[in-house]
Amino acid sequence: MIDARLVAVTGGTGFVGQAVVRELLNNGYRVRLFAREFSKKCLFPGQEVELVLGNLFDENTRAHFLKDADAVLHVAGATKVKYPADFFQINAKLCTLLLESAKIFSPKAHFVLISSLAAREPHLSPYAKSKRLAEDSLLTLWKDKPWTIIRPPAVYGPGDEELLPLFKSAALGFFPLPTIKKSRVALLHVQDLACVVFHVLHKQNQITNCLIEVSDENNAGYTPVDLQKAFSEVFGTRLRLFFIPCLLLSICAHYYWLTTPFRKKAVMLMPWKIAELRHPDWSVSLSPELKKSNWRPRIGLKDGLTDTLKWYRNNIRKFK
Repeated sequence: MIDARLVAVTGGTGFVGQAVVRELLNNGYRVRLFAREFSKKCLFPGQEVELVLGNLFDENTRAHFLKDADAVLHVAGATKVKYPADFFQINAKLCTLLLESAKIFSPKAHFVLISSLAAREPHLSPYAKSKRLAEDSLLTLWKDKPWTIIRPPAVYGPGDEELLPLFKSAALGFFPLPTIKKSRVALLHVQDLACVVFHVLHKQNQITNCLIEVSDENNAGYTPVDLQKAFSEVFGTRLRLFFIPCLLLSICAHYYWLTTPFRKKAVMLMPWKIAELRHPDWSVSLSPELKKSNWRPRIGLKDGLTDTLKWYRNNIRKFK
């Protein structure tokens, strides 16, 4: 048992959140988990988790969730929505409400915000802007208290279904990318992100009141050819790389936008997403605070992709 502090976690039932909660529980932290409704994702076999159900836009729910927490870990956020305004409601406003309530119910808590590398370029999309606004709220409302902002790049690993179409294409011998030829994208395995969060909480005195960017060992990011080679090695065959034309992306994105009223779920590819996808530089400069505290990523790209592919094959029925 390393630590018995209480961490209030939002987004703990999501792809990233589940990995983070497991890491905290395995290292002796007590976890209070918020969820809108009960599901199997709220359960962590062999571990005790305090569960708060409700709506975080409700003040009483926030009070119950935040009361006497030693740390607040805000993982929850929207990456795809039906309408742009939803990004600002879910990503920006909710963060502000949590901070305002935390001032009352957990005023000494270390507030850790899982943001996004996209916040570095807020002009690109409503999503990027909403993540930057959440960061700005933290810097304004929690400036005299312990805080940390973590900006991960694209996160992948077992449980992630956003990259499933790319893996399915690779299984058929094709490797389509929506990026441009000279682009670079940093990546991070979800387990390494979970370890970063634990590291930040465990070494709070060393990684407090700072904004940190993080990636795997390749901070400079991967080119499309790098990704093609890595996927080819994992699949055991040379994949055919091709770039999806911007016009085709735009047509598909506008189709999804026009059919939004008839769609039950939001989709990732919307008109505002294209600028993000085609941005040339999503590389990372590993933050000095992480270097000084001796954190290093453990999972390289090949091992991470192999791990993810195995999960898809074992858990996705239609995956071949």
